[in-house]
Amino acid sequence: MRQLEQAKKAFPDTYLIVGVTGDEETHMRKGLTVLSGAERAETIRHCKWVDEVIPNCPWVVTPEFLSEHQIDYVAHDDLPYQAAEGDDIYEPIKAQGKFLVTQRTEGVSTTGIITRYVFPFSFPVLCICFHWTGNVVLPVYFGLLS
Repeated sequence: MRQLEQAKKAFPDTYLIVGVTGDEETHMRKGLTVLSGAERAETIRHCKWVDEVIPNCPWVVTPEFLSEHQIDYVAHDDLPYQAAEGDDIYEPIKAQGKFLVTQRTEGVSTTGIITRYVFPFSFPVLCICFHWTGNVVLPVYFGLLS
């Protein structure tokens, strides 16, 4: 959320548009998600820094996409983002001078949040088993204190 705040405050009177990649492309590139694309878009829509959400946004944002949606800048951290398309998917945007560098929040990551959700223990998990109860699968956790 801090990256959204940084982007919103980068220029006076900024109208912040956030693209949320859809399920199909996200699952293909990153694996399964906790929330669906629609749920992710709706969550972002409620952030106070966000003015508009583009659902099912392409993973690789092109200059043509920016033009189509009248977007002046793309905000992201400055680390090169590798994909099948190249060593840095933001390179064409950077080359046009339309890239705004934002800073990640130290110690906060999607992987960390998901890990805490799936493994809500302060000790290592030895085994995870599931118990079938009709139409519902309930997780049953077994842990071993370290």
